[in-house]
Amino acid sequence: MPLRTQGRYIVDANGKRVRLKCASWSGAQEKWYVPSGLWAQHRSTIAGMARRAGLNCIRLVWSTEMALRSANGSIGVPTAALYANPDLQGKGPLQVLDAVIAAIAQQGLMVILDNHSSDAMWCCEITDGNGLWYTARWSEAHWLQGWAVMAQRYAKAAAVVGMGLRNEPRPTFLNYQLRFPSWGSGGALTDLTVAYEKAAAVVLADKPRSLIFAQGVLAGRDLRGVRARPLVLRSAWPLGQVVGNQLVYEVHEYPFLWGNFNFSDHAAYAARLDASWGFIFKEGQAPVWLGEFGVQHTAAGISSPWWKAVTRYIRDNSLDWAYWPLDGQQGPSRKQGEVETYGLLNPSWNGWAYAPLVAELAALA
Repeated sequence: MPLRTQGRYIVDANGKRVRLKCASWSGAQEKWYVPSGLWAQHRSTIAGMARRAGLNCIRLVWSTEMALRSANGSIGVPTAALYANPDLQGKGPLQVLDAVIAAIAQQGLMVILDNHSSDAMWCCEITDGNGLWYTARWSEAHWLQGWAVMAQRYAKAAAVVGMGLRNEPRPTFLNYQLRFPSWGSGGALTDLTVAYEKAAAVVLADKPRSLIFAQGVLAGRDLRGVRARPLVLRSAWPLGQVVGNQLVYEVHEYPFLWGNFNFSDHAAYAARLDASWGFIFKEGQAPVWLGEFGVQHTAAGISSPWWKAVTRYIRDNSLDWAYWPLDGQQGPSRKQGEVETYGLLNPSWNGWAYAPLVAELAALA
């Protein structure tokens, strides 16, 4: 540590490639404000399961509401959220997150913190009001303040290697108006590039060696705008020193976003991905991290044409990736305790939901 970028790859301090093989652990973005599953298993058990799956990092997602309200002491954590972690009872959300990150680090895993939403909620819909980096309740200033809280808190946490600036930018209704995130438009209310560069500067002010992860438009699926307007990281915005070799672009990929596409035509599928974002790593501009992809944990799921297509693309291009999600159950913003049908873990959080899916991911290494 710390990590940095070198062309299309992420490398360690000695210049050796570090390929991210991660899973997202959700919950801290929801209305109980802490990672899910702490009601079922000790945090060390869950982190240990991630290591047993062959992963080397966890994408921990959080909300602006959690960071700011925990920092000012205006929220607590329900007792029910922490049944299996009694030593954390009475602690605030950020204190619980500290303990979870420590447990992940003890397993030798890295952490990437992802700002998943502004409101404490389950995303992502066009109607949820959280498709931009600000909402009707939480301004851009709040978002930047949230990033300051997280960067300062984990400035010296070696396991926290990266920060994902915003999850799945998408069209969103704000005050009954539909707004579309854009890339390089120059519009203060929609331009992701300016917002990202502001937030990156906030992060780098306190954690100057952090990797910065940035998603494109269309819920993180479209980075074509990078050709004309690549991001420029700076130590302070807007005129600070340029910071090189720390930017990673992030994309998400799911089958339900493709309509009736023929995934058996792999050349056509790969060409579409190349045009949307693959060109970035193929031209050596920067690494691209497939920060979310997932499937039903069933035989039908891992035998589906889409799954075969996306995993082939990952293998063919030696991509960094993060599976969605690690979770064994749904959290409190959905149907608390119900099975997470994409999850790697079983509903007890102490074994696999479907071992062949874990084996499929291991084969991507």
